[in-house]
Amino acid sequence: MKIVIDESALFDKDFCQYLLQGEEECYLSALSYLEYLSWQLNNGNTPTMVDVFLSEMNIEVVPFGKKEVKEAIKLASSQKNPMDLAGLATASSQDVMLISNLEKEYSDIILVESTRQFMENNK
Repeated sequence: MKIVIDESALFDKDFCQYLLQGEEECYLSALSYLEYLSWQLNNGNTPTMVDVFLSEMNIEVVPFGKKEVKEAIKLASSQKNPMDLAGLATASSQDVMLISNLEKEYSDIILVESTRQFMENNK
């Protein structure tokens, strides 16, 4: 199954453990990667550590290009800040589900599940 995750999902240790054991095709937008990497660097980790961590979970960082920007602008009409819509726009442009722990904020926009919901629904 293909899924897009946002950086909030990467802070759920159980979900990360699930991904280590699963076979999902996971994507992380380049902007979400920027946010996650910045947070990790501020907490003493290195880019290499983050990249290995993502690779072990089969997470591919995907570009945030013109198509995704247009999708974010379209989604922004729902009163969301376009910069907070990287994961949403990437999932929407790829026509796949978003996994986010901010699912309550996004569920009125696209198909989204929390990390817990996703693990429960895909046992």
